[in-house]
Amino acid sequence: MLDGLFAIVGTAHVLTEDVDVAAYLEDWTGQYCAPAVAVVRPASTQQVADVVKLCEAHGIAVVPQGGRTGLCGGGVPLVDQPSVVICLTRMNAMRALDAAGRTVTVEAGTVLRESRNGSRRGAGRRAGHRHVRLRACGRRLLRRQHVQRQPGAGGHFV
Repeated sequence: MLDGLFAIVGTAHVLTEDVDVAAYLEDWTGQYCAPAVAVVRPASTQQVADVVKLCEAHGIAVVPQGGRTGLCGGGVPLVDQPSVVICLTRMNAMRALDAAGRTVTVEAGTVLRESRNGSRRGAGRRAGHRHVRLRACGRRLLRRQHVQRQPGAGGHFV
């Protein structure tokens, strides 16, 4: 399993040592915490797809993780099933800015504050919402993390 992950994203982007993965295993409240087989940091959607396929083939749950700002346990590995955390932070480029349409196209790991700052620079005016802080885009789209984590729920998928 780990050899497959190394082949997909490179050894530098598969974290398995306790000291390296500790920050990825709990939410900000400290209430939700669980171990993971690995934390994987892909750089492209193709790498994400390949990691998901590999995990599915091995029966391992996949937990997408963005800015790690969740407070309800949605980005934390499962307690009762082996899990791989897919951390999207390497996928953080701004792809396109449409100043007239007031839209920005960003990669899944882009922190909303950064996309907001980048779109300000590109458009010469404020973009986004004032309340945006650190939430990453992709994880927000992958799963509604504002739903309370409940047994049998939580948005994890295999």
